[in-house]
Amino acid sequence: MGLPGWVEASEYFTPSEAEYLGFEAELAATLQAATTDDHALQLLDPWTAKSEGAHDFAVLEIGKILERLPEYRRQVFGVVVHGQRMLYVNFLPGADWNKFGDSFEDWRKRSIATSDGGFWFWAIMFDPKSRSYYQLDLHGYA
Repeated sequence: MGLPGWVEASEYFTPSEAEYLGFEAELAATLQAATTDDHALQLLDPWTAKSEGAHDFAVLEIGKILERLPEYRRQVFGVVVHGQRMLYVNFLPGADWNKFGDSFEDWRKRSIATSDGGFWFWAIMFDPKSRSYYQLDLHGYA
């Protein structure tokens, strides 16, 4: 199984609490820095260097994400990529995001993959060893 848009994992593992806490520790600050520092943004998403539109879209969406960061549900997957333990963290909106009901109430039992949905759905990779975030996956709008 491969991660959407990314290299394939060779193994999977259950992340430790320390690995997950390491992920959460600097997430908000890293995202905030990416809204004002082009280099920080490009480390998360190299595509933003390729066009002004991609850059501006990412900055706008990250701002929306930061406003709602505590509200997201997080699906955390431990993956081994090129021999390195990584966390792939998939973000989903909270249960009250849809006035028609929670269409992801089983989110703890299955992985949720979307290709649009804007700032409500996004993902990021984290390297616990280097404490680095990368491969920010922002979704467009259908």
